[in-house]
Amino acid sequence: MKALQPLLLVVLLLLVSVSCSDESTTPPESVSFSGLVRDGNTGAPMDGADVIAVRPSTSTEVARTRTAADGSFTLTGVPRAAVDLLVRKSGYEEQRKANLDPVRVADPASDPLAIRMIPDSLPCCSGVLTVTVKDPNGVGIANARVQVKKAGVLIDDPRSDANGVAVVDNLCPGAYSIRVVAEGFKVHEAQFLINENCEPVALIANMDTVTVCCTGVLNLFVKDGNGAAISGATVKLWQSGAVLRTAQSNSSGAVVFDALCTGQYGISVSMAGYETRELSFSIGNNCEPVEKFIVLEQPACCVGALSMLVKDKDGNPVSGAKVQIKKGGVEKAYAYTNANGFVRVDSLCQGEYSYRVSKDGWQVLEGSFAINAACDPVSKEVTMETTAGVCCSGVFTVIVRDANGNPVSGAKVLVKKNGQAIEDPLTDANGRVVIDGLCAGEYTYRISKSGWKVLEGNFAINTSCDPVTKELAMETEASVCCSGVFTLVVRDSLGQPITGAKVYVKKNGTVVADPLTDANGRVIVDGLCAAGYIYRVTKDGYSVGEGDFTINSSCDPVQREIVLNTAPGVCCTGVLTVTVVDGSNTPVADATVKLWQNGAVKTTLQTNSAGVAIFTNLCKGQYGVDVSKTGFRTREFTFGIGANCEPVNKLVELVP
Repeated sequence: MKALQPLLLVVLLLLVSVSCSDESTTPPESVSFSGLVRDGNTGAPMDGADVIAVRPSTSTEVARTRTAADGSFTLTGVPRAAVDLLVRKSGYEEQRKANLDPVRVADPASDPLAIRMIPDSLPCCSGVLTVTVKDPNGVGIANARVQVKKAGVLIDDPRSDANGVAVVDNLCPGAYSIRVVAEGFKVHEAQFLINENCEPVALIANMDTVTVCCTGVLNLFVKDGNGAAISGATVKLWQSGAVLRTAQSNSSGAVVFDALCTGQYGISVSMAGYETRELSFSIGNNCEPVEKFIVLEQPACCVGALSMLVKDKDGNPVSGAKVQIKKGGVEKAYAYTNANGFVRVDSLCQGEYSYRVSKDGWQVLEGSFAINAACDPVSKEVTMETTAGVCCSGVFTVIVRDANGNPVSGAKVLVKKNGQAIEDPLTDANGRVVIDGLCAGEYTYRISKSGWKVLEGNFAINTSCDPVTKELAMETEASVCCSGVFTLVVRDSLGQPITGAKVYVKKNGTVVADPLTDANGRVIVDGLCAAGYIYRVTKDGYSVGEGDFTINSSCDPVQREIVLNTAPGVCCTGVLTVTVVDGSNTPVADATVKLWQNGAVKTTLQTNSAGVAIFTNLCKGQYGVDVSKTGFRTREFTFGIGANCEPVNKLVELVP
C-alpha cells in the first residue's frame, strides 16, 4: 500500500493540472468603456465631442470616437494599460482625466464616466453653491437630494453629507433654481444667481416636516395593448422593497387599494402570457386619490440565443475576439470568445440582428442572423484572417491654406477606403489634420468648408506604412463672402424663450445648419455666404414656424425673432420620473433610460446616484421606455401622457 502512495500523488497532481488548464481563458487584449459628455453650463447632452485615449507618457493616441446625439460615447479597442482621456470640442475647454485604468472603468460594476465641458466663451465657470439642509430644530439633514437647474435643465443633483451640506461647483454666470427633497420633509425650492465674478453662494434650506395622512386611495386599471380590460391580473403594492398587499383585477380590469398613508409606493402587475409591468406613485400630504392605468403587452419571446465558433483559416480557435450584437443599429450585447473560440449570447428576442467580430491584428468580420418567432437557437461558425503583412500604423497629414498662405481652420477632411468613411475630422487653428492608424492601401480624401471650393484627391499608404503629407490650397467661392451671421430668437405666445427647438437653415433647398435653440431660445449660425436662405423651426407641441433672410455681399449680420404657437389640443408639460432599483431595492446609478415614440428614440438619459431619470416637456400621447445597464436584463414599459399632462412616475427593478 505504501508503495502505491507516490504513484497516487503523481496522478492527483496531473488531474489538478489538467483541470486548471481546461478552465483557463485568454483575457481580451483590449477593453471598451462608455461615458456621457454634457455642457457644463446648461447640462445638455453634447453631440460631436471628440473623445481620445492617449498614453500618459508619450501622448500617443490609442483610441478615438465621437459622442452621439445624446452625449454618450463608447470607446473601443483601448489597451489594458493606463491612459489619459481627452475630450475636445470647439468652443469648450479641453477636459482631461489622467491615468485611467481602462480595465476598472470597463467593469460593469463601476460607474460610467461623466464629463462636463466648460465653454471657453463665458467670463468664468468657477461659481460655487453651498447648500445646508436643516430640519425644524436646526439639525443638518443627511442624504437630502439637492437638484440644481438652469433654465429648467438639470445641472447637478448631489446628496447632502452627514452635516446636511451639499456643494456644487463649476457653475457659470446665470440664474439657477434648487429643489431639495428629503424623506419625511416637504420639498424646498429656491432661486439663486451666479454673478459675472463667479462669487460663491451659500443657501440654507429649512425643511418642514410632512404631515402624514392615511386615507389615500389608488384606483388602478389594467388594459391590454388594444385598450381592453384584463381581468385576473395579479397586482402587488410595494413600499420600501416589501409587498404590502396583493389583489386581482376585476372584470373591468380595476384594482383599488385604500387606506394608504402619505409616501412613495410601487406597483407590479403580472399576468400569464403578458410581460410584467411596474409603475410608481405617491400619496401626497392631502391624501388625494390617485388614478393610474397600466398596459400589459404580449411579448415576443426573449429566450433566443446565438452560439458562435470563431476559427482562423487553419481551423484553430481564436480566443479573446469581441463579438458585438446589434438590433436596429443599437448594441444589445457583447462578449469575448473563450480559449476554444466559443461564445454564446442569450436572452435575444425575436427579430433581425447583426454581428461584428473583431480582435487587434485580425480583420473584422460582419454578418447578420435572425431569431424566429419560436426563439430557436442560432449557431454560427466564422473564420477570421490576420492582418499579417499589412501594416496599420500609417499616418496621413493634411495642411490646408488659403490663397495667401493663411491656415484654413474648421475644414472637414473626409477620408475613405473602398468607399467607406474612415475619419472626418476638422482642421485645427493651424489648418492641420493628422489621421493615424491607417493600413496599407488606397484612400481618397474630400476637404470641404462652407463658402470654399471642395478639394478632392487620393493617396496611398505603402506596405512600409511610410507617412504621407499633403499641403493644399483652398479657394473661396468666387466673389462671395463667407462671414455672414444669422441670429434667431424663438419665443412662445407669452414671450418666453423656447429651448430645444430645431432650426433648419437651407440654401437652394440644401440644409446648411440645423442647431437647437439654447436656454434663451436663441441660435447663431455663422460662416454664411452671400445668398438667400430660408429657415424652418419645429418643436413637439408647437406649430411650425418659417421665414427667410438674405446675407448681402457685405455679409452684414441678420437677426430675426419668431413666435411659435402651442399646437391645438396638445399639452407639452408632461413629466416622466423613472426610478431604477435592483432586487435589493438599491438605487441603480448610470443606467441608460431611453424614451421612445413612434418607433424612434426621442431622448436618452442616465440615472443619477439616486437611480432617477427625469424626462420633461412631454406632449400628450403614448410612449415607450427601455432601461438597460451592463450586467442586468433590459426592462421595457409603456405609458401615456393625458390631456392634462399629469406627471407619471415609474419604478423599474433590474435583475441580473
